[in-house]
Amino acid sequence: MKHYVDKIDGGLARELEMYSGSRFHDPLVYATEGGKRIRPIILMMSAETVGYTDDHLLDAAVAVELLHTESMIHDDIIDEETSRRGKMTFHVRYGYSSSLLTADFVFA
Repeated sequence: MKHYVDKIDGGLARELEMYSGSRFHDPLVYATEGGKRIRPIILMMSAETVGYTDDHLLDAAVAVELLHTESMIHDDIIDEETSRRGKMTFHVRYGYSSSLLTADFVFA
């Protein structure tokens, strides 16, 4: 599993680096730190099981993880959570407006 996590983390880092000059970069790095990467691992393992090894598989896995991150930001706001993965939730750290804007940026 570590092999998959390392690939996904590398893919996330490359994706987020494209936004290094954006106000969304640092908050997205914070939001994506940690986590088990279960959803993208399931995607990658399922695809590989049926023989799909296209170069875009990692891109799809990263997209799945980013969408999951976006949903967790919204979920924490709705549930009024104050911590996740041992850290302040995104909206506690960055405020509601920035949280919604960042989550919507990922979704778009």
